[in-house]
Amino acid sequence: NPLITKSLPNTEILSIMYDSLFKLGDDLYPEYSLCENVEVSGDGLIYKLKIRDEAVFHSGEKLTAEDVSHSISLLKASGGALSSKVKNVSAVSHSGNTVTVTLDAPVFNFISNLTFPIINSKGSVESAINSAIDYLPDGTGIYKLTNYKFNKTLLLTAVDLEDSDKTPYIKDVKIEIVKNRQTAISSLENGLCDVLSPHVAKEGEYLKNQIIKEVEIWKR
Repeated sequence: NPLITKSLPNTEILSIMYDSLFKLGDDLYPEYSLCENVEVSGDGLIYKLKIRDEAVFHSGEKLTAEDVSHSISLLKASGGALSSKVKNVSAVSHSGNTVTVTLDAPVFNFISNLTFPIINSKGSVESAINSAIDYLPDGTGIYKLTNYKFNKTLLLTAVDLEDSDKTPYIKDVKIEIVKNRQTAISSLENGLCDVLSPHVAKEGEYLKNQIIKEVEIWKR
């Protein structure tokens, strides 16, 4: 579960399965994603987020404000790798297609923090935390899960988007879970995988030793 995992590389890998309320553009300024409008109170403590009506999960279910409220509450309670993004949230509620988030103190970059995955709200926060080990929730991202072998592999397939220019040109992605960093690096060096998380690869080591040219992928 991307909201519960304490592994930052895992959240990066799983991010292609999920959309967030906002996404960071090339200039690192937040742009609307699942949220289509935001109103901020004069004191900077209350954010009213209007959720896009047309957003749907891979299962075909409509994404609702309840899903967003659940995702924020779950992230706040989980203590996961991304939970610092909502550490100043003191309350969250929803009505219609609007989510209201209340902060305990103003956060000047709070909208930039709303870049975490939004998941389906099935079950309570407590049940989601208790089932974190074997539960991969539904998402709305550009890839959807087609097969999952616990602690071994995830197979993802690109979603056919209405705007074909935005459909990923890589149709299928296989994510393998390995024992440790050394095994992951060995897989890359021996051509058994195409990409590693930069948290695993540690680009500086490759640049210093000029071991492998795949590091150029991260510099383009």
